[in-house]
Amino acid sequence: MITYQKIKKQLLIYILSLIVVVQLSACGGGGEKTVSVGDILSLDEVQVGSCITPVKQGGFIDKLTLNDCNQAHFAEIAGNTTISVEDKEAKEMGHLAITRQAYKDCQPVFEEYTGQTVWESDYDIETIAPSSASWAKGDREVVCLVVGVKGEVLAKRAAK
Repeated sequence: MITYQKIKKQLLIYILSLIVVVQLSACGGGGEKTVSVGDILSLDEVQVGSCITPVKQGGFIDKLTLNDCNQAHFAEIAGNTTISVEDKEAKEMGHLAITRQAYKDCQPVFEEYTGQTVWESDYDIETIAPSSASWAKGDREVVCLVVGVKGEVLAKRAAK
């Protein structure tokens, strides 16, 4: 026979178990990766403000070398955004449409990071946009980079 007390006890055990699982998940198990200058990282491992040099493989950027921001560096990660180009336009124009829209979508990210518009600064925007293959799989994330306006290395931090 199931009694109110048994149901109450089972419900309490379930709730306590759930709380423990949620707390352990939030802890992350203490396995956070420590990164150092010179490490080669994936796009998912870098943070806004990181100074980097892209590592190209077959024309695509998949990895980044972490640089000291007080030393010469190729770019800084200003942030991420979701590209706003429509699927139809992307299919019709291909990677060119994706790249153009990524540049436009990164302008507000650039302005927030540097405190200047791209047109009045000594910096430019470079993007790491989805490839045609990753676009087909639903990838819409763009990494917005701050680079030298003429492609030169940055001698100081670009952040405001």
